[in-house]
This record gives sequence, C-alpha cells and structure tokens, in this order.
Amino acid sequence: MKNTICTAIFLFGAAIFSLSGQTKLTGTPIGTAGYKYNNGTDYNGNTIANVFDGNLNTYFASAIDESSANSGTKGSRGSKTGWVGLDLGSKYIITSVKYAPRPASPGPERLECGIIEGANSPDFMDAVAIGIIPAPGVANQLLTLDINSTRGFRYVRYCGSMQYRANIAELEVYGYPGEGDDSHIGQLTNLPTVNIHTQNEALIADKVNYITATITVADGNYVKTDNMGIRGRGNASWDFKKRPYRMKLNSATRLLNNPASAKNWTLISNEGDKTLIRNLIAFNISKNLEMPYTPAGRNVDVVINGDYKGCYQLCDHIDIRPGRVDINEMTTSDISGEALTGGYQLEINAYLFSDPSAGEIGFYSNGGMPIEIKSPDYNVQAQNNYIKNHINTWESAVIYNGNYQKYTDIETFVKYFLVGEFSGNTDTYWQTKIYKKRSDDKIYFGPVWDFDIAFENDNRTFPINDNTTKNKNLWIYQWGGSKADGVGSPVDKLINYNDVYQRLKSVWAQYRNNGSINTTSLMNFVDSCAASINISQDLNFKRWDNLYDWEHMMWGRGDYAANIQIVKDFLNARLAWMDSKLQYVPNSIPDNELKNISVYANNNILYINNITQKTQILCFDLTGKIIFRTEISTDFKKTLPAGAYLIQLIAPNGERKGYKIFI
Repeated sequence: MKNTICTAIFLFGAAIFSLSGQTKLTGTPIGTAGYKYNNGTDYNGNTIANVFDGNLNTYFASAIDESSANSGTKGSRGSKTGWVGLDLGSKYIITSVKYAPRPASPGPERLECGIIEGANSPDFMDAVAIGIIPAPGVANQLLTLDINSTRGFRYVRYCGSMQYRANIAELEVYGYPGEGDDSHIGQLTNLPTVNIHTQNEALIADKVNYITATITVADGNYVKTDNMGIRGRGNASWDFKKRPYRMKLNSATRLLNNPASAKNWTLISNEGDKTLIRNLIAFNISKNLEMPYTPAGRNVDVVINGDYKGCYQLCDHIDIRPGRVDINEMTTSDISGEALTGGYQLEINAYLFSDPSAGEIGFYSNGGMPIEIKSPDYNVQAQNNYIKNHINTWESAVIYNGNYQKYTDIETFVKYFLVGEFSGNTDTYWQTKIYKKRSDDKIYFGPVWDFDIAFENDNRTFPINDNTTKNKNLWIYQWGGSKADGVGSPVDKLINYNDVYQRLKSVWAQYRNNGSINTTSLMNFVDSCAASINISQDLNFKRWDNLYDWEHMMWGRGDYAANIQIVKDFLNARLAWMDSKLQYVPNSIPDNELKNISVYANNNILYINNITQKTQILCFDLTGKIIFRTEISTDFKKTLPAGAYLIQLIAPNGERKGYKIFI
C-alpha cells in the first residue's frame, strides 16, 4: 500500500491531468545557454525556464556558437543548434506537444522546421526525431503537433533549426508513463528518418576526418541503431550549403534492407537537383537495362544533432562486395600471378589530385586519362604498376584499332553509354566508373553515378533538344558538358566501331521492345517518386528556400511541380530523339547478334568467346539429355567429360545458333 501511494504521488508530481483527458507532463527544464548581451547580462531575462512558465510573452533565445554557425543565418552549415526541453524523471510515451513562438517579429517564422526529439541518454546521443514543426507559429497562440511514437523517453527537447537557432516562447509536452516499444519510434514524414548525433555535437568539418557519431534509422517497424564515423564527401557538392556525407558504420548491415551488407554508406544531398529524384530516375533506367550493378538509393529525411537537414538520398558507397561491384577484393599479398590481375575498381576522374588532402591513388594513362584506383587502396607498387600497364594496353587497343573486343566489355560499355545519353548527363565522362575482374582482360563500365545535372539541368546544354539539332544531332558527350582529359578518344573510337554501334542499336531495340524503356513506365516512375517525397520535398525547400535560386549548373525554374514537369517533358522528347538516332523500329529484331561468337573445345574444355551480351547456353548429349544450361554475359569455359555435345546459344532477341562439339 505504501509503494502504491508513493507511485501515485510521483506520477501526480510529474504530470498535470487536464479536464480534457490529456496528460501534460512536467519535469526539470534543461537546455543550452541563452543569448546574452555583450556585457554578459541575460537578454530580456532570457532563461530556459521561460519556455515552461505558461506566459506567451516570455521566451528563450539560444546563444550563437560562432564557431559552428554563420551567425545563425539561414542556410548555415554548422552542426550545432540551440535547444530547450524537459527531464521527465522517467520514461513517457509522448503523444503531442504544444508550442508558441516568440511574439515579436522575427519570431513565428523561427519555429519552422524545428525538431522535437526524444532520448533516454542525457547527452542525447540516442535521440530520435519524433516531430517537426511544418510551418511558422502563430503569435500569442499555442499550436498542437501530434506525435506518433511508441518508444518511451525520459528526455524531450525542442531543437531550433540551424536557419534561426532556438527561439521559442512556450513548450508543453503531453503523454503517459511507459517503456513503450520500437514498433514505430517516429518519422518526420512517410519517408525513413535518419537520425545522426556526433559526439559532443562535433562539426563534420571536412572530407578526410571521421567524426564519432551514432545513427538511428527509423522506417515504420524497421529500426537500426549503430555507432559510426561520419565525414564529408563529394567534390563540387561539398561546397554547397546542403552538404553530402559519407558514413562508416561499426557493423556491416543491409541498411533499410538494401541489397548489400556493408559498413560504408552515403547521404547524397542533391542540392543542385530541384526534383531531388534525378539520380533515382537514372538508376531506374540502369536497372531496366539490366546493368550488372545499379547502386541502391532511397530518399530519406536527415536530422543531425537535432537540426533538420532536409530530404537526402541514402545510397550505396561504391565498393567491392556482393550486391555492389561483385569482383575479387584484393589484399596486399596479391602481387603476382593470377591474383595480381584483379579485381580493380577504378574511376576516370577529372578531379584526380585536385584536392591534396584527399589522398587519392592513381596515375595518368599514356593518352592523358586521369585514372583513380579506388580499390585496392593499399598503394602497393606491384598492383599500381599492373593496372597502369593494363589500362594503357586497353587504351591502345581501342584507339589504334587493336583487339578492342578482347579488352573491352562491349555490353557494359553500350549500356553505360545509353544511360548517359538518354538521361542527358553532361557529367557521364567527367567521372566514369570502370572495373577489371581477376583473370579477365576486359575493362567493364559502371556503375552509373551522379545525375544531379542530367535531365535538362545544365545551363551549358539547355535546352538539350534544340542544341542537339544545332549540333548536327550529335551525341551529347560530343558537344556538351565536360569530359576528363583523354577519355573522349576511346569513347569516340568504340562508338564508331561497326559491331559496337550495331550492338548499341540492338540493345536499345531490345529494351524498347520488351517494355523496359517506354513513355508509360518512365512517367509512372517519375510520378511515383515525386508523390513519395511530396511532404518531404516541401519541408526540404522550406529549410533551404532555394527552389528559385541558381544552384550548381542551373537556375530555379518554378515550384516543385514545375521542376518535375521539366524532367517529364525532357524524357518524352529525348526518347523520340534516341529512337530516331538509333533507327529504332517498334518490334523489330536485329539480326546476327551471335555472329561474332566462337565455340570450340581444347583439352576437355569447352570455350565460348566474344560474348558481348546476355546469352543463354544449352548443352545436350547426342541423346538429347541436357548436360547443363546457364546464362552468361562474358567469355565462358567449362570442363566436360570426353564425348560429343550439341551446344545451343540463344540471344536476347530470340536468335538461336547451334554447334556440334567433340571433346
């Protein structure tokens, strides 16, 4: 009985029950320092207690940290923000908050994009965003924000947006006692929310040094929490107001159930893309063309140290592993024999060595191409020498009409080329990702990457279709945008070899005929992406207020709907141009897709060479029994018992060709 009475007294002390049945919670006020005059005195009696005194005319204004914020101005890139909240003494399920702005202007607008966080650690390293204030407050009024979170929290706080710093007159927190569960810990919109807290709210200041942090990703009943390091990333985009990030988790995971289990992930800011989905549209085209690997990407809301950063793209970091670039990952001991031949993940990178702090490993080819060695990154001389010599051999074979088929994977080159041209990506050959497999002489192209200035978003080529006509209907890479030094020559040569150009036409026809690339599917995908981020994009452009601004390579051209329409209009026009350029006739089937393939046997081994596309292989004995069947997209060999075999090849267009082989 005594314990029951004590519990009742505690609960009554921690909460005030209103007549409407809501439970207004009380606790110990906590928060950051308040703003002070230069002489050290409080600004208008400025204390965190003002936020909980029931008086809409008193308010709190946080101090400005000049080291991390640009005087608290809109668009600041600092990571620290002022906050004020309550220590409730024990855990409560938060159901709503009420808030009122500082009454005088500027005041109401300073609440917009402010974040409500719940935590159970007093340093808020485990905090998750459970609500966002979507619009300016109303002077002298308490407005209600409903909270949909099932986790119990001891600490609740309001974090002022880094646009303005914390400036609030009143905050009331409502809920009921309980541990709760993680069936839905809170999201800002319908998108997943990525919560990041750096130790001691340290700034993410550069692209080299990782900052210790925690991450919690929430998407319905999906919750992933881990410790990690975070740093900046990107080239031109690192200097934008809305910055991109690289994350390295402590444990490998399939973050948001993406295909690869990995520690390394990226947060792409897409500041130069007013649709926020251009990358995802290009990735969808890559998937539809069945490239070996297309990066996984998904729009998310990002909050760092209580500051809402906007709508980002959570994306793979391009590295070697199953589900990404699936080739052999080399070690420092791979310095001879077959092991030395791969795998190598590379990039023809116009930015190579432009940032002395980046620590890139790379070289210039004989033709002047800047080649960055992404992996292996051990800087082992034998490996560096091998891949440099191999790139020079490939380059020479392509440019000087050598055995370019031996050294180039035509299938990935053609598809990479098609994605770049169809999307109007003027950056396709500014940074070009390529790789080499072990025991395979070919250079493979991909994955596709970086489409923020594609789809009619580059003033240098705008309007693309008009300028394409003026430039004698050349490919965009030939007349617009930028290319890394030296890369133009091998691309020019490859695209002009007859077998490569015919393959370009046949691949386009194949995926046009099977419905993977058509107007309906393209428009549906764009509409679906735009609808899925409609709430998030609205908050994003409130946070950054740049819809009509010049960003990166293009000026603002209207509201969000207008920017989506620009992409749709471009796709419709570009599809027609591609059809004309590649002489596409609906339902036509290109001939002789198998004509260059050679099939032979030697020493009990079946060889099938010069494969440039996905091809089915069926192997029968002379009784008609199937010995094996498989699908290949590169040269193939297989050991078989002595005997006679019938080999049938089937191309994607249905063309068949048969061989009789004796082993």
